Amino acid sequence: MFLLPIMLIGLAVGGYFVLKPPEQLPLSQADGIYANSCCGTLVLKGGRGTHGGAAFDYVIEQDKMGPFVLPKSRLVTVDDASRLVIVQDEPPLMLRLETSMRPQWIDIPGFGKSYRFARQP
Repeated sequence: MFLLPIMLIGLAVGGYFVLKPPEQLPLSQADGIYANSCCGTLVLKGGRGTHGGAAFDYVIEQDKMGPFVLPKSRLVTVDDASRLVIVQDEPPLMLRLETSMRPQWIDIPGFGKSYRFARQP
């Protein structure tokens, strides 16, 4: 008689932990200018990123591997890593941050590998 309510509560609690969204972190954590010799600079500031005159919005989240930038648009290196493009009509990819409170690098996915953009002084 009491078993069914206990099972339902257990399922609800377990479902919350499985389905809860990733933890959002302060946007200021990734603020800075990041550069790579392949593609120039990427500027992140307060949830708005810019590169080569194009802009995108983002949030910062964390999963088991650490913090990452999740842009609203897809950022990817193209042409054998000669440039970085912002693609508005494709699902975004995670841009992995170095794990400190003031990340020193951000990895941007390319075709078959990622490219590390280092924080500039």
